Amino acid sequence: VLIIASCFLFQFVSCKKEEGPKIVSNDGIVNFTAGDVKLVSDGKETAANVGDKITQGMTVKTATKAIVDIYFAGSVIRILEKSSVVMKELVKDLKDNKELSEFYVENGQMFSKVTRKLAQGEKFKVNTPTAVAGVRGTEFLVSEENGKSSIACIEGVVAVKDAGGDDSSFVNIEAGKEANVEKGKPVSVSELKQQNLDNIKRIRD
Repeated sequence: VLIIASCFLFQFVSCKKEEGPKIVSNDGIVNFTAGDVKLVSDGKETAANVGDKITQGMTVKTATKAIVDIYFAGSVIRILEKSSVVMKELVKDLKDNKELSEFYVENGQMFSKVTRKLAQGEKFKVNTPTAVAGVRGTEFLVSEENGKSSIACIEGVVAVKDAGGDDSSFVNIEAGKEANVEKGKPVSVSELKQQNLDNIKRIRD
């Protein structure tokens, strides 16, 4: 009887484990730094070094003439000088093998390269105080300064909307275009400015 009861208990525990959450952290790693780069976590600020782990909730700050490259499983970001970026969501659903990444550019610039096309249900989103940018697999540069956002698309397509708008207000920005967003105003689309083209070329080089 004890043996049979033990078997049932083992099966019950096993089933419970299988039904448990499949969401795990999808941490990044610092691959390159130049200048003064700080990592802020739980109210503590430390200098960033190559090999440091980047986790959900952490804020990355760069001083003048400072940059940092952060690698994730399916993407890489570069945070440019005088920027502050919050790692809002960095998780992976093991059950469906899907990555969910969300960043918040408080100010400054962040370049993103998503190395593969995202599957249905996956997310790579960059928010600013005034804009939301979502992608399926592309390269793009997000800039935020004084309540104005610019999203420059280099490859692929970026869906952009005002931070206060609903999902029906997304505008697709194709390669070679950029979107400019101000609070309460429609998204305006134009050709990539030469300054942004030069900046992106330097990042790629």
